[in-house]
Amino acid sequence: MSSMSTPLAPLLRDYSQVGPRVHRIAAIAEAIARSHGHDHVGALHLALGLLDEAQGVAVTALQFHGVSPADLRDDLERFLPPAADQGPTTATHLEIALDGRAVVSAALTEARALNHRYLATEHILLGVLVDSTSPVAQLLIGRGFTLTEARARIRWILEGDPRDPATYISSQPV
Repeated sequence: MSSMSTPLAPLLRDYSQVGPRVHRIAAIAEAIARSHGHDHVGALHLALGLLDEAQGVAVTALQFHGVSPADLRDDLERFLPPAADQGPTTATHLEIALDGRAVVSAALTEARALNHRYLATEHILLGVLVDSTSPVAQLLIGRGFTLTEARARIRWILEGDPRDPATYISSQPV
């Protein structure tokens, strides 16, 4: 794994391969948090960073399902706490919030469940959906994009299967 100076680095240091898109998502998430004067990186920041990585499997899965990344971004931004009065944070190190840690932990679990030895955008998307009570997951579920649907879409994309992605739903882990 290459060196990464984001709040996610300690969580990912033992993982064999972290894709460059995940590094970019982490950097974007941190930049979003900083620009809003937040002293932490949370699940919302990670989700917004994920949407900026348009070439990843995650955004492709969303688009195949009919979810507009731009519309989802607009909705997610409404959940961000207001920008701090003092403007962008100048802290040299931002902590990762508990919900952000939960996303990364769930993403690692999802990667292992898929027998992937790497962490990529699709795993972050699945990690976001694991906590179905989070604002991010609620927005996606409201659009019919559940964890089960996401797993099916991702497997369909990765395997290049011409069949309907619904064929993957019955074989999904619970």
